[in-house]
Amino acid sequence: MSVSLLLVPAVIAAVAGSTAAGAAGAIGALASSSAAQSDRSLVVATRMRDLGLLSQAVVDIHGTVAVADDGHLSAIVGDLRLDMTRGADGIWAAHIDAVRKVDVEEANTLMLALDRAYLARVQQAVAERIRQNADAAGFHVISDTVEADASVRLVLQATTSAGGS
Repeated sequence: MSVSLLLVPAVIAAVAGSTAAGAAGAIGALASSSAAQSDRSLVVATRMRDLGLLSQAVVDIHGTVAVADDGHLSAIVGDLRLDMTRGADGIWAAHIDAVRKVDVEEANTLMLALDRAYLARVQQAVAERIRQNADAAGFHVISDTVEADASVRLVLQATTSAGGS
């Protein structure tokens, strides 16, 4: 008996009509016209659970993390300053600012790049957990490949009979 697991990046799954529950989720732009927000900033919200993976994702998109603690991440990506705070509901609010005007398209591009990098890190972590726990679960990894679309294909074979006999 073998099991084949295909871990598809959530961005691809979302385009195909699936949802990425528990990963980054959808990125929603919350461009506010309030007086408190300047014309040089944009606020977005997203759900990213693992601060370590989020910090690594910032580095993956050529950013530098300045602060990363339980409820706050501050980074520089290019000439943009990214400040993220996590609310009690687990939703990260991101504030993107610069000394120049930041438009919605540029902010969305940054957040989509961060989302893709975060999802790739989540996929890597899940695949690694499967590899590490396969033996204990009664499986052996017989094939482990990364496809051209960045999906990971793990083929596992049972090492014990299903009924234990």
